[in-house]
Amino acid sequence: MAAILLADATLASAARIRVAQESASGRRDFDAHILGYINPYIEREKAAADFYSYEARSQYSFNGPPPRLRDDTSHLFLVVTRKGLSLFIVHDKPNDPNGGGAAM
Repeated sequence: MAAILLADATLASAARIRVAQESASGRRDFDAHILGYINPYIEREKAAADFYSYEARSQYSFNGPPPRLRDDTSHLFLVVTRKGLSLFIVHDKPNDPNGGGAAM
């Protein structure tokens, strides 16, 4: 099983995050196996909890802004907040009455 490496994610250069994979466990040859790049959302003025909008008066847990979330889908996305890079995992979409489920 190979590991996934997220690199190039300093606050100064958070425009792109490199995603790479070793050819085999322990080889550390990530530079030779770049899978692509991810552009995180930038919200440097907010903490991660503020972006997630826990305090919103809603029966749903995620009430934040982007991305556009889809019904019955698990979403993984990165956000640069005032304290650094945060990984968000959101199942389903806000205002969906089925309880936030996502099936594989």
